[in-house]
Amino acid sequence: MSRIKFLIISVMVLWLVPTYAQDFSEGRIIYDITFPELDMDESTRGSLPRESVVYVKGNLTRTDLNVGPRMSSSSFYNFKSGEVTALTEFMDSKTYIVMAPGKGPVPSQNNNQIALFDTDRKTIAGFECKRAVMKSKDNVSSDLYYTDRIKARIAVNVQFPGVDGFPMEFIVDQNGLKMKFSVRKVISEQVPDTVFSIPSDYKQVTPDDLMQIYKSVEDSSRSGEVKEFELPQKPK
Repeated sequence: MSRIKFLIISVMVLWLVPTYAQDFSEGRIIYDITFPELDMDESTRGSLPRESVVYVKGNLTRTDLNVGPRMSSSSFYNFKSGEVTALTEFMDSKTYIVMAPGKGPVPSQNNNQIALFDTDRKTIAGFECKRAVMKSKDNVSSDLYYTDRIKARIAVNVQFPGVDGFPMEFIVDQNGLKMKFSVRKVISEQVPDTVFSIPSDYKQVTPDDLMQIYKSVEDSSRSGEVKEFELPQKPK
């Protein structure tokens, strides 16, 4: 179970590439999360995340995912500057990294092929959505439904480069763990500026430092032992 939660956090940190759309300017967008290919009992399902929340305000978006007690991920994206700030919490480790445009632990997806189907549509959360299909270099296909009626630019996965719209339904595949995100509700409301503030108990690290933390957590989950690690006092 710890390994599954680690993979989920990894998915959220890789949500770092913007997409573009129109109309919606401030409020919340709520995704339901399901695991279509994960065989699990009800107890296991109850320990996994059921939703993700995106906050939108002007040039800023924030995407939150709570995986469990003391395990969470948030990403702030400033689409005016292109800067991404990713916050993660693992047990007693609370860290954040700041990435300039085009930087960060994002795998290359240049070999993906995108096909758009303007006539293949369905309605999600009251929004008419178009379909896109991505085929990877390994010939694996994945669907995305998107709308051009929401004005927001979010930190999101790199599976669908070139899609000009807000992602309303898609699947993220991280090392064989598939997570399906489907928008349940779009809420227009005022969002406080404090939503985009970094908590004072989070420490700034570099992407390399964060990867070392991930490795320590993954090694611990494989061995069944809890390994201690120290955070750097300041970015390198």
